[in-house]
Amino acid sequence: MFFFSALFLFAAAIGPTSAWAATPLEEQPGYIDFSSLDLFDGPEPETTVEVYLKNSLLDLVAAATRFEDPELADMLEALYLIRFQAYHKEEGQDTSYDYERIAERLKALTLPDWERVVQVRKRDERMQFYVRTEDETIVGLLVLAGDPQEFVFINIVGSLDLAQVGRIGRKFDIAPLDSIDFGAGIPKAPQKD
Repeated sequence: MFFFSALFLFAAAIGPTSAWAATPLEEQPGYIDFSSLDLFDGPEPETTVEVYLKNSLLDLVAAATRFEDPELADMLEALYLIRFQAYHKEEGQDTSYDYERIAERLKALTLPDWERVVQVRKRDERMQFYVRTEDETIVGLLVLAGDPQEFVFINIVGSLDLAQVGRIGRKFDIAPLDSIDFGAGIPKAPQKD
């Protein structure tokens, strides 16, 4: 009996995602190819941590979370992707990761159709948040954060409520997002079809 209940929950969780399969992830308006940002010298260095949660897995987590936190579950169901990439540079390591160069490029970075909403400079740490909107709905979030030893890219694709982004960070233990609070004044984004 448990097996059939679990199978039913799994099918219910991933069922709605098949309707979106027609649109490739790379064509979603909130998706950004990190390598296109040209922040590194030479080829992109190897990641030390990479998390790539696509919509089917996000829907499964949403189904498991629904009883405990229905609002978070609704938000997760509206997402196509949560992508987290971290690069770590060891002292004296010769890599294409040059923090000063990245910090300068970040300062000058302009992304068509994206708006920078937060920029933080604290000693030798940098953090920038960009959002992409369509029809007054936030459809993507890009976070770039770094210090001399580590650099992090985060891309969240789908309809999202910026006031709830910190909850995503806490749910998936994503350090640059877990303490973010954009406030309750931002309107809730509608769910995906």
